[in-house]
Amino acid sequence: MSDIYNKLEKIVSDKFISNDIYVRHAYSRTVDPLLQGVPEIVIRPKDAQEISEILKVANQENIPVIPRGGGAGEFSGAKPICRFSDRDFKREN
Repeated sequence: MSDIYNKLEKIVSDKFISNDIYVRHAYSRTVDPLLQGVPEIVIRPKDAQEISEILKVANQENIPVIPRGGGAGEFSGAKPICRFSDRDFKREN
């Protein structure tokens, strides 16, 4: 996973990617208390170019990518329940 992390870090810089357990746990929840899952990586791209590069890496490495908005969803659509990179949309304009 560290090789994948390094590839992704080159795309968004170290400021906008994390595999820290506290950050990952923060991204594992929505307002729905069921089906909690912890992502392996949280990444915050800023634009379509970064998203494209992230998805290329994910495709090459066969890693599911789950988009996430503000985390206020009530139906568990953005919860990590498998190995993946959680992609946060908050940085995008």
